[in-house]
Amino acid sequence: MRRKLILIGCLLLLGAVVLPALVYYAGSVLVGPYDSPGGFPAFLGSIYLDAVRGQPAAWLLLLVPTLLLAVWRALGWLRKRQNPAPG
Repeated sequence: MRRKLILIGCLLLLGAVVLPALVYYAGSVLVGPYDSPGGFPAFLGSIYLDAVRGQPAAWLLLLVPTLLLAVWRALGWLRKRQNPAPG
């Protein structure tokens, strides 16, 4: 159980900091510099503010690593349920 909690915590941290950093970097390379003064901290703050305001895109960005794990585990559970081990 502790291992699962650590994994979920790491995935939440990944979604809260690392993934927005990758989005910021990709946007800077492909589109150009972030329009607001403050750079990455301002970008991160706007994502968190949008999440507080209930914007689905912000929540999706922050939770996508954890959601991918949940989908992966659900698919494994369904596969195991459909093909039970003989015995």
